[in-house]
Amino acid sequence: MSHFVFRHAAGASTARPGRTSQALSCLLPCLLLFLLFPVLGSLWGCTAREAPSPLIMPGSAAQHQGRVSPVYEQWLYRQSLLGQARELLAATPAEKTLWRHTAALQDRDLVRRAAPAWVEYTRDFAPQKLFSSLQAALPVLSGLGLTGVWLDQAGEPDTAWVPEEADHARRTVSLQLDPALGSAREWQSLVTSLQAHGLQSGMRMTEAATGLGPDFMLQARGSDRHQGLYALWEVPERLWSLLPPAKSDWDVHPLNGDMVQALRKEGILPGTLSQERLSMTCGWAATGRVLTMDGQTRRLVYRYLATPWQPVLCWQDPSGRAKSLLAASLLQVTGLRRQTLCGVDLAGLTGLDVAPASADMRLALTPAPQALASLSQQIRRYGGWSLSLADTEADKPAPSGTDAGQLDLALLRAETDLGLADFVQAPCLKGAIASALASGDATALANLLRRLTSLPLQNCVFRVPSLKEVAGPAATAARSAETRTETRSVAEVRRDLAHLLCALPAGLPGLAFLPADCLLKARGQQVEPSAAGLMLTDVLKARAALDLSGARRVKISQPAKAVLVTTAALPGQGSLVTVLNFGAEPVTLSLPLLSGSISLTPHASTVSGALSLKARQAAHFLVGCAYRPPHG
Repeated sequence: MSHFVFRHAAGASTARPGRTSQALSCLLPCLLLFLLFPVLGSLWGCTAREAPSPLIMPGSAAQHQGRVSPVYEQWLYRQSLLGQARELLAATPAEKTLWRHTAALQDRDLVRRAAPAWVEYTRDFAPQKLFSSLQAALPVLSGLGLTGVWLDQAGEPDTAWVPEEADHARRTVSLQLDPALGSAREWQSLVTSLQAHGLQSGMRMTEAATGLGPDFMLQARGSDRHQGLYALWEVPERLWSLLPPAKSDWDVHPLNGDMVQALRKEGILPGTLSQERLSMTCGWAATGRVLTMDGQTRRLVYRYLATPWQPVLCWQDPSGRAKSLLAASLLQVTGLRRQTLCGVDLAGLTGLDVAPASADMRLALTPAPQALASLSQQIRRYGGWSLSLADTEADKPAPSGTDAGQLDLALLRAETDLGLADFVQAPCLKGAIASALASGDATALANLLRRLTSLPLQNCVFRVPSLKEVAGPAATAARSAETRTETRSVAEVRRDLAHLLCALPAGLPGLAFLPADCLLKARGQQVEPSAAGLMLTDVLKARAALDLSGARRVKISQPAKAVLVTTAALPGQGSLVTVLNFGAEPVTLSLPLLSGSISLTPHASTVSGALSLKARQAAHFLVGCAYRPPHG
């Protein structure tokens, strides 16, 4: 197992004990397999969603003569990420994929110029039949000035594998596309249509912290083909009293501090990991009593990220199984599905190593940077660009914002990743925007953006909360302010909030990722531009024409508590100025730099540099630039 990988810090020698082979199967299971072949054939052709969940099916269904049924094991293997990965790698000869492109950092300008503005068209916006819905919306997206589509995670989630009492998050347990999003034929039709409309696309590959599905179950049951995939190992029965009680085999629970220390004293758990010194939500968890392949009952402990339902892959295990799984996933996304951007989320690997003695915080990130460098090189070999995602607790749209430790860690990760990946998600932006809207104070957001200006912003991806994520807190803050000057309708207030969310990334360099529910409105399977989407059209077309995505100088100012101003110097001449009011009250500002400017927002105009904005409104202006928007 992967226990011994954590015995020493990186660079020290490690040992990994051999594992005795399982006993040969007897003839009776083979006969049973033969007799049940017609039934099992249909099962093997299904996805986990179409079959009963192994986590909630009767225990006898997985057993045969007191052991794990070999039929059941084979069925699980065919459903597993690693099983699918091996089939995929075997079917894709290396000589046809590895030698077409260089692994070195590629020209990012190709992506910035081809697709500076992306829509996040994800299952949160279209949970059913996403592929056909998106295909019908492509003319609308092109008309709005959008040049890319971000699909995020399109693989099958773990909803069919976890019991009902688990949380409602979706975690990856399969390399297959989620059938709820559409069929394979609909996917191919979508890819063809994207190319016809000149739109780029991207999605994320399998994360380093997966769902608790077939792969985890197989390793926990002792399958030789899965040993070393996760950071997971056995606890002797004499020490089970140190573990939290469990009602069933997959009734997983986190270990508290006393449990962790007790298991460390017994030599079961490794010493302090770097993760434990970083501001991360992670830890150790334990399974219930699991029936293993040899007929024994065992309990196991493992490393998780955010929740015990999200076990972490063991990248550094000598078996290389985690590396093979991730290699197959990126090959599928970039080489076979032909995605321009491949999202890489390695948060689970950050600090998954024995804490080093050095005070250099960069060393504390091991092995995530090493994994990102390797995966990014492979993505480039297949003709794509890598995007390092930062989906940690600090990047969730929480109204309370981000604490200092989380912010420092996120910025360190971003700075490190910018030298390894092609693009990096700007960290903590979602949380800072949500906090500004809830409090009416843009100070923390302004400070974050000032710190981000030390990075090459042209290589960043700016993601913001969706309208659904912040509409509730923003409405609550507006009611508490008891605004009496509001003259807009509910629809107009919602329009301006959606426009505000998109205005910030639209006014910054790099790639702007804009939520679909801000730009579009769905009527059944038909998609139309929203009022906010129409308001942004001139801005998106201007930033493409003026190559704003390649800008290298941005100034951040805060003329009022609730107001944020960004000034991005265009590569040619002039600037794009974005003014955002996050407060629940209207403001009137004196901004001399806007004298003689060109407004790109219908409701905004200036008189001698004076600008008035209603609550939660934003506006864009071109200063010192000869460009004229199509409408004027």
